[in-house]
Amino acid sequence: MIKLSYFLRIGIAFIIVSLLILFGLQGFAKAEGSPPYKELDQATLQVLMKRGPFLCIDEAVPGRVKPSTVGMLIEANPEQVWNIITDYESYPELIPSVKEAKVLERNANTAIVYFKVVVLEIGLIKIATNYTLKMTFCKPDRIIISWVKGKVKDVNGFWDLIPIEEGKKTAAFYTISGDYRKAAIGADFLFSRQPELETLVSLSSSIVLLKATKKKAESQ
Repeated sequence: MIKLSYFLRIGIAFIIVSLLILFGLQGFAKAEGSPPYKELDQATLQVLMKRGPFLCIDEAVPGRVKPSTVGMLIEANPEQVWNIITDYESYPELIPSVKEAKVLERNANTAIVYFKVVVLEIGLIKIATNYTLKMTFCKPDRIIISWVKGKVKDVNGFWDLIPIEEGKKTAAFYTISGDYRKAAIGADFLFSRQPELETLVSLSSSIVLLKATKKKAESQ
C-alpha cells in the first residue's frame, strides 16, 4: 500500500516547481550559515537581483523546521518599502490569506501585532489560525520578528532592506520560520509527518507578501 506521505512528498515537489515557474524565481538553494546575500557586495547583489527573485532554505539551523528566505528587487526606495511592510493593519488588503491584522501596542522601536490567517488551503484541507508577533524596528534597514503567543509556535524571522542604485531601488529580503503543528485541528497530523510542508507554507506566504509589497511600492 502506498502511504499518504508518498503523495504529500509528490505534492510538495509539484508545488515548489510550480512556485518557481509562476513567480519566475532564480532557483531553489539550500544555504548553510548566514543568508547568501550577506556575503555579496552591493554591485554583485545588484546584478544578481536584476535577474529576478530568488529563495533559499537555511539548512544550518538546528531543529525540524528550517528558516526560508525570499528576496526581490523593488523599484522603490527603502523608506517606501519600510512604510508598506510596517503598515500591519493594511496586510489584509495586500494578502488574501491574512484575514485580520491588529496592532495591539506600538512605539518608535517595537510593535505587537495580532494576525488571523489561513496558513494552508489545498483542496478540502484548510488550516486557519492566529498568532501574535513582536516586531523590533532596527531602522532604516532591518525588522526583527519574534513570537509572542498563538497557535502557530516559534515564529521568528526578519526583514532586510538593502539600498540599490544609491537608494533608488531596494533589495528586500524576508526570512521566516514557524511551527504549525498546533495551528488548528488536523495540523499536527499533517505537519508532524511532513515538516517540509511547513517550509513550503513559509515560502509561499513569503512570496505572496513580497510580490504584494513590490506591486504597492512601485505603484506609488
